[in-house]
Amino acid sequence: MGDGLWYRIPHCGESCPGFGLCCKPHGMRDRPETVADARRMLLEDDASPLWQQREALLILAHDGSAEAVRILEAFMPRAHTRIVGFAECALDEGRMWADAPRTSEEARVKMKHEVLEEWDLHAIDAFGKIEETEAELERLEYAVEIALRLLAKMSGDASREACQTRLDALQALVNQMEERLEAERQEMDWCDAMVSEIQSDLGIDPMAGICSEGDAQDSPF
Repeated sequence: MGDGLWYRIPHCGESCPGFGLCCKPHGMRDRPETVADARRMLLEDDASPLWQQREALLILAHDGSAEAVRILEAFMPRAHTRIVGFAECALDEGRMWADAPRTSEEARVKMKHEVLEEWDLHAIDAFGKIEETEAELERLEYAVEIALRLLAKMSGDASREACQTRLDALQALVNQMEERLEAERQEMDWCDAMVSEIQSDLGIDPMAGICSEGDAQDSPF
């Protein structure tokens, strides 16, 4: 080679046989700048080179919009194996930025939704405890019913006294369970009231989700 060199210095320009057929020189590249550009390069242009796709993924990862996340999700099934890991990271980051509040008002609204979710969970937990206590109370009441039958069949005073002692113990358990059930129902009412008030503060219609599910079930399609 010229100048005593054993190999040609890497160069990309008009003298390159592949100029215009492969990646353009760094300074001449058509770089994505907007979410619309990224969408076009990732979802509409099947010939986008990997470097272009990477830059489009970076734009979407940092945009922080729901639209950017939707584009990233749509791109995942068609991502090349050499870029799928990069795309997964971009999707994770895009979701993180989309969930992050941008103003103090958005931060406060997000906080309210988090508190609502907490009280929803409290209400679910309270409902579960009520179901368990009601089932246990039903079993105890049945046991009392059987004990009363046995007491009626006892003839000797000693036997009746022993049976009455056991019956009194069962009845005491029933009374305790009834008190527990009442406390759990009060807790459930409190949780429901908290949820309802937070929903009102956020302008959420508590019947919206129920109506939508009902419409879906009634639909012939």
